[in-house]
Amino acid sequence: MKLNQLLVLAGGFGTRLKSVLNGTPKPLAKIGNEKFLFFFIKNWERQGINKFTFLLHYNAEMIIRYIRDNHQTKFSSKSQFEFIIEDKPLGTGGAVYNAILKNNIKDNFLLSNCDTWIGDCLNKFQSQPYPAIGLIYLDNRDRYGSVKIKDNFIVEFKEKDISNKKSYINAGIYYLNPSDFIYMERGCFSLETCFLPNLCRKQKVSPVFLKTDFIDIGVPSDYLKFIHWLENGKKGLL
Repeated sequence: MKLNQLLVLAGGFGTRLKSVLNGTPKPLAKIGNEKFLFFFIKNWERQGINKFTFLLHYNAEMIIRYIRDNHQTKFSSKSQFEFIIEDKPLGTGGAVYNAILKNNIKDNFLLSNCDTWIGDCLNKFQSQPYPAIGLIYLDNRDRYGSVKIKDNFIVEFKEKDISNKKSYINAGIYYLNPSDFIYMERGCFSLETCFLPNLCRKQKVSPVFLKTDFIDIGVPSDYLKFIHWLENGKKGLL
């Protein structure tokens, strides 16, 4: 099945970036004369995504307005945008499960965080069995935990360990099926600390090893790093 649809987690409060965003949601963080969301959407359009479903809560109207105001002039005419707004925060896992139920999603789907830049990776998932998680190898993973792999399955997410900075980390790109959520209760829960660890304990989650550009703009230092990366012609990100 050709993947052309992306669910986008974009409802967070951007707490760690408040010092530089002044109330602006992370997807609308300023990057030169544009917004991070512009580069995010263009990157996925270039790879073949033309259906975007944004899962929203904090300042949802700002994100919706930006996309609608710029759809005709900045984004592909083939792209379709849909928005699901949470009345109250549901967490990353709860937001996905809510979207599955609201849109009656039956097929496999791709999921990404909206504050993360991932270069070419869509083709890696096209022939990949689900469920699967994209992994990136970092020489310095001070901000991230690591991933334990056994018999070619992801079996555990480990907390930060400063004794071993080099490791594969969760890149925040997921290939899932609605059936993976069948045992979850509707409501607020975390994808990272609740849903994924439970799924991995069943030894059914495949790793997708990505060799591409990656950056999470969730903290001021990496937000500035992304700006400098673009200014330098997209060189030397990793």
